[in-house]
Amino acid sequence: MKPEEIDIVVLTHLHWDHVGNVSRFRNAQFIVSREELRFALDPIPCLYLVYESHQLGMQPEFLKVVDRIKTVNMKDKEIAEGVLIIPLPGHSPGSIGVVVETEKGPHVIAGDVVPKYANLKGAPEERLPYLMSGIYTDMLRCGNVLNSLMKSSSMITSGLFPVMTLWFFEKRDTLRIFICIF
Repeated sequence: MKPEEIDIVVLTHLHWDHVGNVSRFRNAQFIVSREELRFALDPIPCLYLVYESHQLGMQPEFLKVVDRIKTVNMKDKEIAEGVLIIPLPGHSPGSIGVVVETEKGPHVIAGDVVPKYANLKGAPEERLPYLMSGIYTDMLRCGNVLNSLMKSSSMITSGLFPVMTLWFFEKRDTLRIFICIF
């Protein structure tokens, strides 16, 4: 599979480490939340660097494909049969995840709201069902998202397991979706 053969790229959020090489997907439509795009275009000063902000004289990588970005609202949205975008705010204002229906049940690709599997293991000795990553824009929203994920029966993939990860799957040999959590 070559990058130009991918139809849809889901960007869980627009931090620099999740949008590198987007221009290699020459024929893809990109999906990101409206809230994330709005924030990424004008972030608060302490986040200028993670968004490669023009305020620092940088050009964010995602601007290279802005004409192919489709924004979605921060609510559940099916983008293909068995593929659902879900809001996972907290790590960034408009973080989204993807739920893929599999034979073993729903599989949540959580992006950086769950950066490592250790976050899901928690610290039982301290009565903590999960661990916050410490990298979030809204602690309360991030905690609520983690709590909800922990209560679900879904399989969960972290954003950085075991190293930067890319997810790709084909749907009926007609739609090729690439989920960027790298």
